[in-house]
Amino acid sequence: MLKLHHDLHPEKKTRSPYWKSLAELEKWQPGTDQENIAKVSLRPRPEFRTAKTREEKNKQETKLIVCHDMAGGYQEDYFKIGYSIQYWQYVDTFIYFSHKRVTVPPPQWTNAAHRNGVKIFGTYLTEWEGAISENELWVRGPSSEENSQDTANNDRSIVSTFFADKLIQMAEYYKFDGWFINIEAPLIGGTPHANQVIQFLNYLKIEMHRRIPGSEVLWYDSVTVDGAVAWQDQLNDLNFPFFRVSDGIFTNYTWRQEYPAQSAITAGKKRRRDVFTGIDIWGRKTYGGGGYTTYKALEVISKAKTSVALFAPAWTFEHLGQENFWTNDRLFWLGGFSSQLPSKERENLGDVGTTVKNPGIVDYIQARYPPDNQSFYTNFSRGCGNKFFIDGKLVLENQDWYHLSHQSIQPNMVAKELSPLTFDYSFEKSFQGGTSLLVSSNNPSRPIVASLSLYDLDIELSTTRPTRIAITYLPAFDGISIGTFIKIGSSSRIQAKCAVDFLGGNDNRVSSDGSDGKTIVVLLSESISKNNMNPIASVKTYKPINYTRAGGWITSEFILEPVFFVPSLKDAKIQLSIQEFGLTLFKKSSDSDPLTRTTLGYIGELSIVPLIDEHTPFKEVVQNVRFEMQHVDHKKDQGLLRIWGNVVFELGIRVSDNSTSDTTVQSTTRSNTFAHYYIYVGLSKDTVARPVLDELTFLGIADTNKFWIGGYDVRYDKIKNEGVGLVIWVQSVEEKSGVKTEAFEWRRCWVKLSRYVL
Repeated sequence: MLKLHHDLHPEKKTRSPYWKSLAELEKWQPGTDQENIAKVSLRPRPEFRTAKTREEKNKQETKLIVCHDMAGGYQEDYFKIGYSIQYWQYVDTFIYFSHKRVTVPPPQWTNAAHRNGVKIFGTYLTEWEGAISENELWVRGPSSEENSQDTANNDRSIVSTFFADKLIQMAEYYKFDGWFINIEAPLIGGTPHANQVIQFLNYLKIEMHRRIPGSEVLWYDSVTVDGAVAWQDQLNDLNFPFFRVSDGIFTNYTWRQEYPAQSAITAGKKRRRDVFTGIDIWGRKTYGGGGYTTYKALEVISKAKTSVALFAPAWTFEHLGQENFWTNDRLFWLGGFSSQLPSKERENLGDVGTTVKNPGIVDYIQARYPPDNQSFYTNFSRGCGNKFFIDGKLVLENQDWYHLSHQSIQPNMVAKELSPLTFDYSFEKSFQGGTSLLVSSNNPSRPIVASLSLYDLDIELSTTRPTRIAITYLPAFDGISIGTFIKIGSSSRIQAKCAVDFLGGNDNRVSSDGSDGKTIVVLLSESISKNNMNPIASVKTYKPINYTRAGGWITSEFILEPVFFVPSLKDAKIQLSIQEFGLTLFKKSSDSDPLTRTTLGYIGELSIVPLIDEHTPFKEVVQNVRFEMQHVDHKKDQGLLRIWGNVVFELGIRVSDNSTSDTTVQSTTRSNTFAHYYIYVGLSKDTVARPVLDELTFLGIADTNKFWIGGYDVRYDKIKNEGVGLVIWVQSVEEKSGVKTEAFEWRRCWVKLSRYVL
């Protein structure tokens, strides 16, 4: 299949968004690199339901920041599998860090974080003696560059907001959520200079909050109020003034056991969770040693009731290696027994034996609900792979790809140890993207009737419109039937009785009371009845509609009408919500099956999507597709034309007049309907009106309105005919439902190539 020659002209690729000096920052203006703008807006997460224990409440309240430091930053390569966060459900804020002066997160990281409800910050950094003059310019403005070393004549009562406004403008333009401020070069003006920085921070925070609601400014524990670089490893009087005008502080890593508790006292009860106690996963004198003993630091932080900042968790990739990354990373986040860990790390465990579970992040941070309380969609994509599937059809193989804009929402529930079912990921089978959820049996020697919880969520049940609940799966062999289940309860943040009326097939309502605190389980399955389930809740069963897709995949869907589940009259004010979403699986016994196979099936998609009126007068569309040729190579000995260039397109809003059949398309610069775009290429005449998939080659994913084609080969004999040229098609994919636009809504451009034939 396709192999692009992407490395032959790296200078043609899009520049990463960073700036090495304030002089470069001064020259920056918005509008010069739209391909670096994130596409996915931050999707808010629902608030937690009331915790049942003090331990659960503590885990809910403990916030987690991940600071990404991977080989200096900006190592992303679309054709090489790299590090990625796979456990966003435990993360509240992600910092993209590099050793540049100004670091803006690459759009694919912002898209992935926002899709999972995680805020993402850029970094402003000065370090070492060479950055001293930059600390002056930062607060004095660009006009002071020539005399930045002249401290005697500097009026320290004046603070320029020029660079603060630049940082705010950048966050607005590139669509990220805050700044991590890390000053690790001395402030040569001493305490008056530090006061200028404090005023600068205060202005930056206030204006960020005003112009980007929900944004934050985070300070790093580095310089003190006297202007010296002196890491305190805690919040104290020497760095508190910076904390006071920021949204939080990220403390240095070399703290002592008593420091988190002291920080909590200094911050006060209302702001102690804004102290992010740092842990260096590489160790480097961090408390507890980092790595797989990070839990030792987490234990102390949990007792102190501050929050957590993990520095460089890509340790599991960069240090332990790519070969076993998925396993090693899972053990870091979810914990595991020492016998499962890499041999070179076992000796660091100390008192943890082989039969004792080594704690992970999950033991100290409560998994957050997936974002959005109106809908849910996942295709389990990990944002990378060496194959790519669209609707179950293989469109790319034997070529590594890495595109975090395609990363989907992963399960936030951990399989119970005694469950007959467990899950992992498959890179060999997928319905959308490069991975699927692989469901296995822990005991394949008998028939299985079981459920597997995957998502703890909070999706409000609509009382006015139907909701579509669907699963797409591929059975591993005959005799496997997979369905879904949902648990319904009150979405109230206080404990409330939940009574629901179920509308049966004969239109008679049957009351099911969950007032004993148990949720109500609704099975959407063809082969499982409520008699097969443990008596943990009230159960109702409905059969879905199944239909077959490409490659043997099966989609099973159920339309949940508003009248199916309504609160009883005595609880009419209670808002019901779907609080758990998972699988049901039936594996029957047969004489031909020895029942020894552990792999039962693959899950390609799960969704809960309210149905909306398809005749909405406003609809986002792709328009004005064009190809900007950058370079052409003639491979005469091979009879090839090799092409480099950018596919560029715009977005518009189609406005329909329901009283007539007229439609118009208006340009738009900001919309959040689409998650990404699929790019196809082929050879055809300019008269082709609709794409024919069998005649096209899938090129890849665009996460913005520009896509780089890095060396596409076209045979001379295919384009000698004057009427045949390169046709490029763009297909859009919706963010909240994963729905792809139909063929008649694809947009294309056509490029005449005969002029390039020698």
